Amino acid sequence: MTDTISDLQIRLAFQDDTIDALNQQVTQLAQDVTSLQQQLQVMYKKLGDMAYQLEQRSNSAATPVDERPPHY
Repeated sequence: MTDTISDLQIRLAFQDDTIDALNQQVTQLAQDVTSLQQQLQVMYKKLGDMAYQLEQRSNSAATPVDERPPHY
């Protein structure tokens, strides 16, 4: 009986260590996901700004000389 209790205590200690390690890993992954989401938002904003700038340039730079005739 004493061996059984001792075995259970050892197993419980290993399980506690495993749970702690997994908890640390999940916490780190959650922080990584948050950081990646923030970076993605910044990239989307920059991409939108770049698209807007290109659109403004193309609208202001288009002249009848640069445009293709409609029959092409």
